[in-house]
Amino acid sequence: TASKKKRREPPPIATLETASEGFLGSMESNGNSRGTIASYGAELKLAQSEIGAETPVAEITPEMITTYFESPRVTLLRSGKPKSQLSIDKTRRVLRLAIDWATREGWIEKSPVPKTRANDEPAPTPKAKRTKGVTVIANDAVVSNSETAA
Repeated sequence: TASKKKRREPPPIATLETASEGFLGSMESNGNSRGTIASYGAELKLAQSEIGAETPVAEITPEMITTYFESPRVTLLRSGKPKSQLSIDKTRRVLRLAIDWATREGWIEKSPVPKTRANDEPAPTPKAKRTKGVTVIANDAVVSNSETAA
């Protein structure tokens, strides 16, 4: 039987902390690895420490996001040297993904994450995973190998 994805009900006041927890829970439900979830969790803890864990997500403004994205904890190593652009982009992407999740779940009306060229690019096509005779594409579609063989 196909499992139907349930929307998570927002708490009375959806904070950055509760939205982060909901997003990480959805990653676990979607089968993301423990390592990925732990890594994203660390990035979201950083965002919570800078923006405020108890800040209602509905009150986060584009200016708050921009200030966080440009903050030393996002852009610099502890030594003061610049972080790699890949590291900076990941930190920014994880917060954007969590807020986009909260938006899709109806916890907030509109994402406060400012639009950038990188955000506007289409998402890459999901990689197919082979599992004992079937290929799983995205999270829901399952196609037998005989259907994917060209």
